[in-house]
Amino acid sequence: MKNLLILTGFITGAFFTLLSVGKYISFEPSIEKEERGINDAMSWWYNVRSNQQTGKFDVSAILAAEKQADEMSSTRNLGIQWEEMGPDNIGGRTRAVLYDRNNEGVIFAGGVSGGLWKSVNGGDSWQVVNDMFEALTVTCLTQASSGDIYFGTGEALYSFGLDNPTGFSAFGFPGKGIWKSSDGGNTFTHLTSTIPATGNSTTEAWAYVTRLAASIDDPNRIYAAMNSGLKISTDGGASWFDAIGTPLIYAWDVKIGSDGYVHAV
Repeated sequence: MKNLLILTGFITGAFFTLLSVGKYISFEPSIEKEERGINDAMSWWYNVRSNQQTGKFDVSAILAAEKQADEMSSTRNLGIQWEEMGPDNIGGRTRAVLYDRNNEGVIFAGGVSGGLWKSVNGGDSWQVVNDMFEALTVTCLTQASSGDIYFGTGEALYSFGLDNPTGFSAFGFPGKGIWKSSDGGNTFTHLTSTIPATGNSTTEAWAYVTRLAASIDDPNRIYAAMNSGLKISTDGGASWFDAIGTPLIYAWDVKIGSDGYVHAV
């Protein structure tokens, strides 16, 4: 009993001691620690991709570097054979899923760090469609009434903070526009009308395609929401024009309602 009283007194004394020096102690709520950790992680993520000399994240510089790398790889062949060593158990963010309108067992999935994947057995197994696309940051998929399949690239939703509860703006990897398939997704062709130029900033057209939608009754009418506004094509992606005549900055989403009306934000 004596020991219990001593222990109780010790705890009580320690409690009042903490109260007396409380003004010198910073008690941070766990949520603040969590947000600080997220911000630190995003800050690091931004720093490893930004220009080491200017400290800025320049989309045009990334596109120019990719172009230079492509030109170098096409002019030399070292004859090196590579073997996949893993890890193979780490998944990336899946931004888009599409069920083939002509075959419910065929599913396409786009990952922002892993390209385009296809399943022919309802998702039991998957195969990469092509891991040699110029951009593997697949963010959106749509299928026209004709069966043509389109996928867009460039993760603007992450880069401009809509998925970021901390408010810290960290850029995702830019894309290279839109690809199209007319053979059920077996092969895809890069739409040259959507290749971004090495211009400036994150407003470079086609660097970030966030959503695609296809008309219900017109197989050649495609809508593309992206970082430089809402674009419309009436010839299956061969050419595009602004939805309202003047480009909007950051069109995040576009959908076709059951009534055929287009809804965009």
